[in-house]
Amino acid sequence: MAATLGLSTAVSVPARLSHVASASNGISGTAASVAFPSAKRAGHAGSQVAEGRGKCRCSTAEILHDGARDPLLLRVARGEDAERTPVWLMRQAGRYMKDFRKFSDKYPFRMRSETAEIAIELTLQPWKAFGTDGVIMFSDILTILPALGVEFDMVKGKGPVIADPIRTKADLLDMKPLEDPDAKLPFIREILTSLRREIAGSEATLLGFVGTPWTLAAYAIEGQGNKNLMATKHMMLHEPELLHGVLQALEDALVVYVCHQISCGRTSCSCLTRGRTTSRPRSLRSSACRTRSASCSV
Repeated sequence: MAATLGLSTAVSVPARLSHVASASNGISGTAASVAFPSAKRAGHAGSQVAEGRGKCRCSTAEILHDGARDPLLLRVARGEDAERTPVWLMRQAGRYMKDFRKFSDKYPFRMRSETAEIAIELTLQPWKAFGTDGVIMFSDILTILPALGVEFDMVKGKGPVIADPIRTKADLLDMKPLEDPDAKLPFIREILTSLRREIAGSEATLLGFVGTPWTLAAYAIEGQGNKNLMATKHMMLHEPELLHGVLQALEDALVVYVCHQISCGRTSCSCLTRGRTTSRPRSLRSSACRTRSASCSV
């Protein structure tokens, strides 16, 4: 099978929707690309449906077609053999591009990722420059958090900082469900629908991405990027029910968010995770189950 560059070697994993679990490139962590197949299947007359544990429901029009006509990256993401290795550039790793730095030197990260016009421009830069097989939305795994009532800021030289981390049951109860993504994250639809139009007629695949429940929980509990995850480990060992509550809240929100991205026009999604090696195997296995459940149930 061909590999997917940008996330290193791709390995086919069966799920409710075909997806590719990929090894880390050392920048963004391990990822799983979930491809929404477009081939018409027997017994489905009209549209395909993705449901996330009953939390949301979204569909895409089915198209009668020869599967070989699908874009290269999408075919590989479905686990099909391909004529060559597809390539895409993780936008945040393209800081060397002069055009990218013009924006990063002038605007803070959240303004760039949450202002549709800027995010669209930054997303398209590597595709226009290199003709990549994938076009990945310029965003961040933490973009969803403010919609849940967890504010964060990107501090230069330090990364994401959450002023009020989740440490208690009261903090958990203060989290809000993601009931209306268009109201809470209005820029996402504008970004993805515009990108869909921009690449229409090309061989490129539009990629969205989210963080896994475990990754977002680690950031939300620690309050910043932390390799040791001491606060998260403490909660895992001494307040497991609280940690499970945080993971469940994030899982529910992420399922809605992934379905929202599908409805906005993205074809494949990367699920990014990090910090897995900092926990004991048995403790991690329980948490990882939620990660896989959220990424594979849509």
